[in-house]
Amino acid sequence: MAVCACLCILAVAQQARADYYKYTDSTGTVCITNNRDEVPTRYRASMKVIRESDLAKREAAVENLATATPLAVNMPVRGTEPAPAAAPVTPAPGGFGQLTESYPWLYPLAVVCGIGIAFAIVVKLASRLPSPQLSRLVYIVFFLGTIVFAYKSYVGYMNDSYSRIKGQVLNMYQKANDREGLKTESKPAGE
Repeated sequence: MAVCACLCILAVAQQARADYYKYTDSTGTVCITNNRDEVPTRYRASMKVIRESDLAKREAAVENLATATPLAVNMPVRGTEPAPAAAPVTPAPGGFGQLTESYPWLYPLAVVCGIGIAFAIVVKLASRLPSPQLSRLVYIVFFLGTIVFAYKSYVGYMNDSYSRIKGQVLNMYQKANDREGLKTESKPAGE
């Protein structure tokens, strides 16, 4: 039982670490994957590891820049005082939220420990039931509930990851289109 719990904890902790591996192949294409084994061995020396926590910090910085007022608005006009810029307010996460932000493996570990404690309680309660069939039914309901919880958590994580990556890709395309638009407008008329 303890060995199984340890293996589950290690498996969940491994899955909780969301690193991305970025490398440029021989054709000059930038490739990104979240599985280190998919990176060819000849590119592993030059690959860059991107941590999910770094991506979250970058997203927060981009959101802060997007909500900040442009500099031209804050520049004083003759005879007027500039309006103070309102600093964007981001709520500070609570104690556990702050810990899981620093240590992403902590949340899955807490979930696995919670499931282990719940299992111990279910075993204790099922052992006090008079009927063995009723005890088996309690075990089956507990395991089905655990499986549904795990599946729902996994689907939610995948949905959030997909939405985040889709947003990042759309932002990259938008920035590339904006750069291309600036390059075409800045060409001299004679060319």
